[in-house]
Amino acid sequence: MTDVDVPFFIYDPDCGFCMNALSWFGRRLPSMMQLAAHPDVDLSRIGLTTSDAVEQAWVYRPGRAPIGGHLAIAELLRDQGVFWSAAGFMLRTPPLSWAAKPGYRWVAGNRYRLSGGTNACRIDSSPSK
Repeated sequence: MTDVDVPFFIYDPDCGFCMNALSWFGRRLPSMMQLAAHPDVDLSRIGLTTSDAVEQAWVYRPGRAPIGGHLAIAELLRDQGVFWSAAGFMLRTPPLSWAAKPGYRWVAGNRYRLSGGTNACRIDSSPSK
């Protein structure tokens, strides 16, 4: 089980697209926060369900509510130096955030069709959070 006393990024280990995206970020970001496959996290302890974790990525920071979707990506970029931090800030800030939220939902709903995606990446419904 993942230690809930440190920040971590929750992802779906069954999704090839998600794994490709994390690999892409890992090659480009100066430092990557701890990664946690959702089956390795006591989700109920941090206020999430398995459905939440399959539908979208999450960032958990101790003492805070989990952050999902496009905001999780923004949070992943937060402490990554000037360029990446600025990109994360823009994802959280209107007007880009207005497009980022539905954009993330579209990607999540269609990830089985994207590079590396398979039917294991398919989710039954679009993210609700």
